[in-house]
Amino acid sequence: MASVNWVKMKTVQQVKAVLRHDCKDTSEAAQTHTNGDLDKTLTGQNYGFNDSYTEARDMFQKRLETVTAGKTIRKDAVVGVGFSIPAPNGLPA
Repeated sequence: MASVNWVKMKTVQQVKAVLRHDCKDTSEAAQTHTNGDLDKTLTGQNYGFNDSYTEARDMFQKRLETVTAGKTIRKDAVVGVGFSIPAPNGLPA
């Protein structure tokens, strides 16, 4: 059975924090994981659309500027949405 986990992000800081966490150049640099269930041998199989935090952050900022076109962002606006699609065990590569 397939599932998708998603979350609304209401601040620019929240989006940038997620990008920083997910991008390889920053997440691998940290090398400290507090999740005891994490299998570090599988970390190399993770992938995303941007491996560079700087590139991902700049793309997000450019898109946000395009969408808002100089307008003030509402206090309750959703500025980002995060999706994760967990793959079941045994899924062929």
